[in-house]
Amino acid sequence: MFLLWLSYAIIQYVAGLTETGETRYALFVDDTMFPKFGGTMELVSKYINHVTMGYESGYWILTLSYADGVTTIPIRY
Repeated sequence: MFLLWLSYAIIQYVAGLTETGETRYALFVDDTMFPKFGGTMELVSKYINHVTMGYESGYWILTLSYADGVTTIPIRY
């Protein structure tokens, strides 16, 4: 809840600084793989990397972000 409140306050402040007549706002969801290395780690999954065509281990990070063309502010992880 704190992260939502903080993101809301920062978005209001930044929107006042970057406001123009044709500013477009967007919410986007990004799923990124965060690779991890090590033998015994909890919640690490194996996935296929289509760039290297091999298997890797890591965490999926799902992020909801706000963007106005100038700044990107994460809202939820």
